[in-house]
Amino acid sequence: MNGYGLRKEYGEAPFELSHIAPVRGRASIGLFRADNLVIAPMSLNRSHSTKYYSGGASIPRADLLPRFAVSEDAKVSEVVQRVIKLIGEDVVEAVVQSRKIKPSKRQALYSWLVEHLDPANPDHTEHLKTIETASARILANVKRELEGKEPARDFRAWLDYHNDTSVLLSEWERIGKAYRPELLPALERIQFLFANTNSRFSYNFAFDVIDLRLVFDMLHGQPVHTVTSIIDAMYAKALASPVKYQPTEALVSVVGQPLRASLSVTESFLEGLDDCTPYIAPNAFYVDSVSVEREVELPPF
Repeated sequence: MNGYGLRKEYGEAPFELSHIAPVRGRASIGLFRADNLVIAPMSLNRSHSTKYYSGGASIPRADLLPRFAVSEDAKVSEVVQRVIKLIGEDVVEAVVQSRKIKPSKRQALYSWLVEHLDPANPDHTEHLKTIETASARILANVKRELEGKEPARDFRAWLDYHNDTSVLLSEWERIGKAYRPELLPALERIQFLFANTNSRFSYNFAFDVIDLRLVFDMLHGQPVHTVTSIIDAMYAKALASPVKYQPTEALVSVVGQPLRASLSVTESFLEGLDDCTPYIAPNAFYVDSVSVEREVELPPF
């Protein structure tokens, strides 16, 4: 269990897959692909609506073929079968075999219930209505009920779930490594800060509402300097309370160096550089990725 789904069950707003290039763009439709998706808090995704900054992946509306249209009330299982038919069952089977792909826990439970639930049995009517969208935990309890077993005990009180900050940081790293390498130096500044302060700083750290929006916007195509002020404030906070956060000599020496223009900036950074001179990050902060361990070596500044 990755903890993402627990938020809704605990009364917290869930995460959603947010599109970089919007699905309902005027001239194009954003694709449901990893390079066009960001896992993000629902509130940020909903307020973002159909805005578009840059990047992502889309297809022009003029290139859409009517025969591939999917109605809004179509079941997921029906859409999957259409996709398999389009690709070819032999191709799908070959990929499954070669990659040793196994059904997810939810899919395995769903398939079992489809075989064992009887539409003619009135006791199964409600289950048949809900299994299409039910979680794996609910499906498991339905299966146990059909087998005459007691529902599984709920141990979720001992499980942790992701917060907005941890999810956006994870997406920052994923997108930076796979699609936008210019985002990584800024993230490495944060990693370096966490590695060179005590656990109290990283454990209690969380982006506020404004910072969450700025990080969200950056992940949706805004330039990396959008978040420079956030990181600068983090450094200032750590150094302002040395007794509380215990910054290392490495951190103090890095911050104490004079500001210099970065020797390596990317095209997306340069696009807004003329209007954002104060946001240029010092070269000293562009360090190699640092593991969050207490033992760190001085970065090669």
